[in-house]
Amino acid sequence: IESGVADHADLHDANGNSRVVYSQSFVPGNTSAVDQYGHGTHVAGLVGGTGVSSGTGNGYTDKYAGMAPNVNIINLRVLDQNGSGTDAQVIAAIQQAIALKNTYNIRVISMSLGRPVFESYTLDPVDQAVEAAWQAGIVVVVAAGNNGRDNSMGTHGWATIGVPANDPAVITVGATRTKNTATRVDDAIASYSSRGPTLVNHVA
Repeated sequence: IESGVADHADLHDANGNSRVVYSQSFVPGNTSAVDQYGHGTHVAGLVGGTGVSSGTGNGYTDKYAGMAPNVNIINLRVLDQNGSGTDAQVIAAIQQAIALKNTYNIRVISMSLGRPVFESYTLDPVDQAVEAAWQAGIVVVVAAGNNGRDNSMGTHGWATIGVPANDPAVITVGATRTKNTATRVDDAIASYSSRGPTLVNHVA
């Protein structure tokens, strides 16, 4: 659930067929689910890229594959060409994922999007939508956000987790600073990565 997915060789199977098996746009006035912002395709590659476009034969020092390079992708576009969307669009896409769960064996929803916390996760409509997906048996993975440097509230970047990453039913993912090494032993949390505890509910 993102800005869409553009066609890319890394998202094809061994026969050259796209592994994006279903696409739908929830962007008003735009029926195309093709990514016009770039972020959705980037995230799809992190999740399901085969790495066929990288490697030494293509000018790279290594092959860069996603975490699940054989996965099928359900493309539910909610963000426009500027990376903007509404709660209603996101909620509609989550509801569609739940409706399509058995048809496409949907097991994970990835959402690299969010907005500020305005109320308890027990009342927030987007949080309630992700909880409905969790209750339907879908793991929901959400970006923490990129507001870790925000000190506008005097919190030094703490309590900057967005919605729906603030819901305890989801897996909230922060950003990593790799220090330009392949090993993970020296990795740290990126300074811009949003951090808890969450506003209102103070979930760690």
